[in-house]
Amino acid sequence: MTGLEPVGGAKVELIRLDSEGNQDGPVLASTVTSSTGHYTLVLPTGVDLAGNLVVRITGSDVGEMRAQVVQEKVNISPVSEFILRKFIDEGTDLLMLKPTAVVKLSAHVEEYDLAASGDLSTLFEQLEASVGEFIESQIATLDIHEVDSTVLNGDYHNISMQIEVHDSDNNPYGSFGVKMVNVDLAFTGDPNGSVDIAYKNRRSGEGLLSGGSDDAFLKYTLKISNDTGSFPALFSHPNVLLIEREFEENIEGEWGWRWPPVTHRVQKVRDQNLFFQLPQEAAIRYATLDTNGDSINDAVNPDARSGDEIVRGLDVFFKRAKSGMATEDLDGAFGRVAINILMENDGYIEMEVSNNKLVFANGIMNYAPTYRNRLSRDINGRLEYDTELGISREMEIEVMDDGQLKIAGNLIDGYLNEEANFSVFGEVLSDEASGHEEVELGQTYFIKLPESAPDLTNKRYRLMFVTTGFAGTGVKVNNSRFNSFITWKNNKEGVADLEMSIISKIEFYSDIVPSTRSVKLDARAESVEGDATLISIADADGELRLRGYWSETASYGIFTAGFVPEGQESPVSLGLAYLIEVEK
Repeated sequence: MTGLEPVGGAKVELIRLDSEGNQDGPVLASTVTSSTGHYTLVLPTGVDLAGNLVVRITGSDVGEMRAQVVQEKVNISPVSEFILRKFIDEGTDLLMLKPTAVVKLSAHVEEYDLAASGDLSTLFEQLEASVGEFIESQIATLDIHEVDSTVLNGDYHNISMQIEVHDSDNNPYGSFGVKMVNVDLAFTGDPNGSVDIAYKNRRSGEGLLSGGSDDAFLKYTLKISNDTGSFPALFSHPNVLLIEREFEENIEGEWGWRWPPVTHRVQKVRDQNLFFQLPQEAAIRYATLDTNGDSINDAVNPDARSGDEIVRGLDVFFKRAKSGMATEDLDGAFGRVAINILMENDGYIEMEVSNNKLVFANGIMNYAPTYRNRLSRDINGRLEYDTELGISREMEIEVMDDGQLKIAGNLIDGYLNEEANFSVFGEVLSDEASGHEEVELGQTYFIKLPESAPDLTNKRYRLMFVTTGFAGTGVKVNNSRFNSFITWKNNKEGVADLEMSIISKIEFYSDIVPSTRSVKLDARAESVEGDATLISIADADGELRLRGYWSETASYGIFTAGFVPEGQESPVSLGLAYLIEVEK
């Protein structure tokens, strides 16, 4: 970290901590820091490096900061204090914690570009917003319970919709982007929980709207990759797939990106091979330089930081149907949930979420009236909100041998799963003839409905959601973190225990400001037209409304999401949400 000063003349004490982070036993040794902030302590006889052994510094200016004694050289800083607090908050057994795990985690955090600011409480808030979720995911990898992951074996399809927000340091220029990614995967597990995930056939489409205070430029990119490869994952007892990605550095011409390490936590549905994920990634963008004189830039210039790029997404992995599928396999009542985002070259952005009931029979899709929420903004920050009910209609639908869908005679990049009760597909539309003056990206889900209203009593669900809103030309993306839950008391009342991350820009071209929020609020559920469920989570400012459908067994649900301020009818932010049943 930068911006911190050494603390001289402060008392340093060596102590042990209990599982709740309190001092356990007497002070084992103590000393005072030198004028340069350095200190030396000799470990007493019989005392070894351990996760519950801590050096503590106290002083009138710095309060208290601690660091775990897991190696011979220990720096006491806000980072070390923050990491220790995270271990305690996550219920980690400090005594059993391997010192090497703490060292590895600390090294990862140092790869983030953080700057000290204000007082310690402000700095801890910055750390929580920047690396809190990452540290929690890393701690999860330390408590792996071996389970048989061969149950996952098979061919999968992955579809991801990603919201991107970029800024430019000391330059009034920013970007807002949407990307759709489709990848074919193959899972190969072993009895000990390890999973090898092979990938191929990656297709992506991206719209990136960039500009300053009074200009805009839309860039459309379509990429099809035939590259193949694989990466490891771990499958643990709470039906969570852990995928670790190490630090990466990418060079593309005059720009380079450093992606800090990240551990993706992917939640499996309890009764089928269906996974949901809310990826959260960030990169620092730098100018590049030529290090060997060949006129090709081949390295980032660490002294020429250019800006931040933050990504929030909604991912789904599902086991594809085997060959031999037919149109008659798609039968019965389904819920449809969709999101579409349109961007135009003049700076206009329009977002729409919708849901309605579908009934499939004999190759015909009966399309019930669609409930839609829409918001838009132009380059000057003029906002419009709209809620409407569409009309019903019928369309032909056909299921190919491999489960791919054909709707109204058009093949789509979407497949049925192996149980024929779920499908998701992404769409990217851009008119090449007009020079890609606009691009529309969307994601649509089909979920087979239960025959009767599900019983939610005493069930607990992990909540994953991403919403995007605009305030003038400013942008705000709000997402839940992995440890966000709704616990239902009965079919109508529950408690939402939410941890949220927010990235915001006051103006389209201003710097990104990250923040976090933790709340415990009442949740209400009610049935509405078209077999949909409306879930409301209210606070003093308004309510988060989720509108969508439960699956056949209520093991998961997919919903549109939007925040409605107090006294208004239409949402001012829109997105999607997943609810996945987990153990209490």
